[in-house]
Amino acid sequence: MSALVADLERPGVGEMIGRLRANGPTTPAGLVDACVDFLGAPDVDDETRSSLERRAAEQGDLAWTTPAESETSSERVVDMLKLVVSARELQLA
Repeated sequence: MSALVADLERPGVGEMIGRLRANGPTTPAGLVDACVDFLGAPDVDDETRSSLERRAAEQGDLAWTTPAESETSSERVVDMLKLVVSARELQLA
């Protein structure tokens, strides 16, 4: 599953990144929410969500203004998707 969400060429992943880009700057909590929603994992427990948000906050908001920012933000989305997929709650589902 991790390999699937890491592929920027997959239509779903590209669409999700496009939606985030269209919304402009995205907070770390917004990134986590978007990834959890995209993967259909609303039952991620509070401890896991908090851990994901701390990880996302290490690099601040997603920005899409320049090509370099867009590339970095896209990579961060993929990284967060991989982290959400590896969450214990999803592994046991």
